[in-house]
Amino acid sequence: VYATYLGGAGEDNADGVGVDGSGNLYVSGLTASLDFPTTVGVVQASSSGVYDVYVTKTNAAGSTLIYSTYIGGSGATDYGLGLAVDTAGNAYVTGVTDSPDFPTVNAVQAMPGGAFDAFLAVLNPTGSSLLYSTYLGGGGLDLGFDVAVESTGGIAYLTGRAEAGFPMSATPYRSAFATGDVSDGSVTRINTTLVGAASLTYSTYIGGTGEDRGNAIAVNPATDVVNVTGRTASSDLPVSGTSFQSTPGGGFDAFVIRLDTTVAGAAALGYASYLGGNGDDRGLAIARDNADNLYLTGRTISTNFPASAG
Repeated sequence: VYATYLGGAGEDNADGVGVDGSGNLYVSGLTASLDFPTTVGVVQASSSGVYDVYVTKTNAAGSTLIYSTYIGGSGATDYGLGLAVDTAGNAYVTGVTDSPDFPTVNAVQAMPGGAFDAFLAVLNPTGSSLLYSTYLGGGGLDLGFDVAVESTGGIAYLTGRAEAGFPMSATPYRSAFATGDVSDGSVTRINTTLVGAASLTYSTYIGGTGEDRGNAIAVNPATDVVNVTGRTASSDLPVSGTSFQSTPGGGFDAFVIRLDTTVAGAAALGYASYLGGNGDDRGLAIARDNADNLYLTGRTISTNFPASAG
């Protein structure tokens, strides 16, 4: 239908994409270009650091920039890694920042927790205002890899990589970062219509005692149930329910977890399973249909990855 470049004289990556009801396209990622194409009246018309987040909205024909903006601070590493769009056309972006002055609005965490933090930023439909923006992290390396949003807006669900000290809610599925653990996945729900501490409505670690990360998230907005896929090197992933694969296959495995973010403690875990063979496997994207069937894609170098007949 159309194909176009988007970028300047430096390195530009596209990592998050969304579409609204009018077919407008939203793209986010990272840019090192000082001349990345921006439009008038946006949140941030010029670069602030070595790499900045960008968010660009084009019309359905790909012929016009509706808006295009940088987002970032003075640090070297502001990356946009995931994007979602609600029915009003607000764009929700997550990623990682090392900027001490990343722009925050109504934040649950107004200051960085460590050298690298996850973030959530919400842009209005014209790109002229940040409706919400916050750091999310502790003292370690914390990243946001994907975000999902309830269609009517306001409630965002993030997944990523977390270390010790990551912000937890009052009744998480798992609040402890295990001694000797490398990293865990994370699931966080933020009500972006609320201000400050009240906006963090759920946050938990997911995974075992090995290296885990959540790469992608899908949500059932009617029930606040989230489904996460990613990669794990844990031999003790908390498999539950009618797990398709209860033991790891080898190396890194993909995984899928179903979590009810309205239920306290261990009861929140509805389902968990490995998915992998004798090589490295990882889940990189996930979607659900109206019957709650899950669709995953990713990468594998396993010669015995579970395949179906035909």
